[in-house]
Amino acid sequence: MAGATRTTIQTLLKEVYLPGVNRQVNDEVLLLKRLESSAESITEGLKVVVAVDLGRSAGIGPAREGANLPAAGNQTPNRATYNMKSLYGRGQVTGQSVRSTASNQAAFLRTLKYEADGLQRDLRKDLARQVYGGYDIAGAAAAGGVNASAAIAKVSVDNGAASFTLTNDAAIRQGWIYPGMLLDGTADFVSVVANSSGTVLSVNLATSNVTFVADPTGLNAGHFLVRTGSIDTSGNAGVTGVSAIIHSSGAFGGLNPATAGLQQWRSLIDTSGGAFSSDTMHALFNQVRMESGASPSSIITTFGVIRAYFNELQAQVQYVDPMKLEGGFRVLEFMGRPFIGDVDCPLGSVFMIDEDAIRIASQTKGFIPLDEDNSFLHWITGKDAWEWAVVRDMELIASARNSSAKMTGITDAGY
Repeated sequence: MAGATRTTIQTLLKEVYLPGVNRQVNDEVLLLKRLESSAESITEGLKVVVAVDLGRSAGIGPAREGANLPAAGNQTPNRATYNMKSLYGRGQVTGQSVRSTASNQAAFLRTLKYEADGLQRDLRKDLARQVYGGYDIAGAAAAGGVNASAAIAKVSVDNGAASFTLTNDAAIRQGWIYPGMLLDGTADFVSVVANSSGTVLSVNLATSNVTFVADPTGLNAGHFLVRTGSIDTSGNAGVTGVSAIIHSSGAFGGLNPATAGLQQWRSLIDTSGGAFSSDTMHALFNQVRMESGASPSSIITTFGVIRAYFNELQAQVQYVDPMKLEGGFRVLEFMGRPFIGDVDCPLGSVFMIDEDAIRIASQTKGFIPLDEDNSFLHWITGKDAWEWAVVRDMELIASARNSSAKMTGITDAGY
């Protein structure tokens, strides 16, 4: 049976006294915190409608004395509509494990609090990954459009014996795939490939390998890996990542930039790649300003790109005072904007984000207990075990896409 047992919590029992439980993984959620910071994002109901203006009036022009004035024109308003996504976390403990850790004298911490707090933390970490999305992973966008935001990695080689090599080590290096995780394979992001699901046994950073507990025989080279339950016939059940929102094509919010009159409903993208260049970034920043009349409020990238920028400044004998963000993060500065290295940012990418135009719409600031019956814990009938669940209804929304931009394909070690 799934859930914590006395066996899984034995490391917490006070056979050896230590100051606490030390996390061995990174729990930063930088971009998520920034996009959540506006209280205006809180909404009610499961649908959000945003009014957008995608054009200018044609009723403008000179006129000679006594001549007709320019013909009247009009603005071109439209509505972007977003459906909220429901995200869940579920936990379970046995009665024996609770009784074994009922007091501080018996254990480091009560197993229920340990499991509940850990679940919330892991939910937010996975949500941080979702907020970026896997749209640009090795052809994911071409395979599934905006729904490809659900992609975590792509399989390049089926090695047999439940072992698969990924196209690169990013998903392993950044902690997006880990032992115990449940994954599905997909080719189109609206259906799961038959016999392609499995539980991860181990990962190998050096070889970019993922090994499953049992061989998912339907999983093959060219398939994309997604978290189990994240896709169905309606597409991505999770939130739409900024990698899909900040793009030169693809419908979002029910509006498609390929439609006449909606060409501004897209972002500028620099795919030149190669070694990082602040001049290329500067040019893209200026293009955004010229086209949208607005400009990104922050620039977010990987640790590797931040290091390349710092080295570039040193070579020019130029120094930029670091900025300090809320939460204690210290970052570099570019064009008066924070230039931030984030552990969850997809490798080789730079996101220039207008945080007034792209934000999180949610009914709550975080995950809340699923306790409509006024009870957080629920007895599992017929067993000495209890379970609980938390939920958050949310989605990333945009009131403009052309005030944000993105660079991809940058040479990036990731650190």
